Amino acid sequence: CLSLGFQSDQPLPRPAKPAATEVPNQPKAPVDPLNVILITADTMRGDVSSLDGGPVSMPNLHALAQNGWHFRNSYSNSMLTTPSHVSLMTSLYPRDHGIYDNQGGIDDDATTLAESLQNAGYFRAAVCGFRHLNPNVSNLGQGFEKIIPATRENRTATKTVKEGMTLLSQNTEEKPFFMWLHMVDPHSPYESYLPGQQRDRLLSES
Repeated sequence: CLSLGFQSDQPLPRPAKPAATEVPNQPKAPVDPLNVILITADTMRGDVSSLDGGPVSMPNLHALAQNGWHFRNSYSNSMLTTPSHVSLMTSLYPRDHGIYDNQGGIDDDATTLAESLQNAGYFRAAVCGFRHLNPNVSNLGQGFEKIIPATRENRTATKTVKEGMTLLSQNTEEKPFFMWLHMVDPHSPYESYLPGQQRDRLLSES
């Protein structure tokens, strides 16, 4: 058409109108906002799960993957806890949020996921597993209205979930909720729920 336009005084031909095609019914977005639960497992490699060929059976994770999205190629932005979580909560690389160790905290003017969901009318709650993720250190409390901070004694995942359920019971207005649960069970010193059962095997020389 462009070539014809330069070579002739005749008007350009109109493109043929495509034939009408039947558009399949598209799924509609949910009317009600979805609840969001963010579970971060500290120092757990992705390939440890049988879901990705690893040795550890995780049937609940399998069920979740079958009914959701499973990202096989996802990478942490840092080898350390605080910078990694700051990136998760702000969508920024460490070079942009400026946190490179577990002693730093983000600026007050950084926008977090919790703050964005606050503007959307969500109830926001968190249970921290390590003290360097507590609001007074990492400043990741921005936007959360209920936080159970980490203590000197690490919680088990079961205890963390129970604490999270306690916080959700305080959602008296029944708003959609955003819950962040930080699990530390995969982290050293590799304690098991039943002392001696798994620890002896993991630490044996054989």
